[in-house]
Amino acid sequence: MKFLLTFCLLTLGLIAVASAASFDSAGFGAKLNGWDKSGKAVYELSDTTYTTHKPMVSTGAAGGMFVSARLDVLAHAGKGAVCHLSLNFNSAGALQSIQIKAQVHGRAIDTAVVRREDQTAELVQSADEEGGGEPVAKPVQKLNPTEAMVAEVIRRFDLEMKKMVKNTPPVRKDLFSRLSKQQVETADLSGGLRHNINLMLACVRAR
Repeated sequence: MKFLLTFCLLTLGLIAVASAASFDSAGFGAKLNGWDKSGKAVYELSDTTYTTHKPMVSTGAAGGMFVSARLDVLAHAGKGAVCHLSLNFNSAGALQSIQIKAQVHGRAIDTAVVRREDQTAELVQSADEEGGGEPVAKPVQKLNPTEAMVAEVIRRFDLEMKKMVKNTPPVRKDLFSRLSKQQVETADLSGGLRHNINLMLACVRAR
């Protein structure tokens, strides 16, 4: 009986290992101009300088995986933003949740966790930020669950950035405009975040 129980536990363990997700950190770095000796990748996108730090990866007993990475964006004014990406995967390598936290000029932004099961609604309630209109229902473009989660976390981040800029005293708005969605340069943050998220997703493996 003891032998049978041990055999079953070993078999379950082998199955869990066989279906565990993994992350290709070297491949991720190679897509970002390569990791330096300190574990950072420095590169430019649309004339903006970014620094991505080598991700931290942890795995669970069930074969799932948690990947977190830091992204720094340097503004022309010498100040910038520090963003933290958190992605959670199941054993098959499918994204289960995603979150962005950031510090922009000392102010905190948190998108809260976007979960896979939350992306099933056919309509999204969104407000007209510019005109201050009432929330209206807008049809969601048909996306797969992973694409929907990425789109939602970026949407939340952009909304939080707009709120931050709106509540900033006029004297400081020029600094914020370099990292906010209000000006042409505003795509810097969201563009860099989306770029890193897409590359991270492409480097997830299921074995």
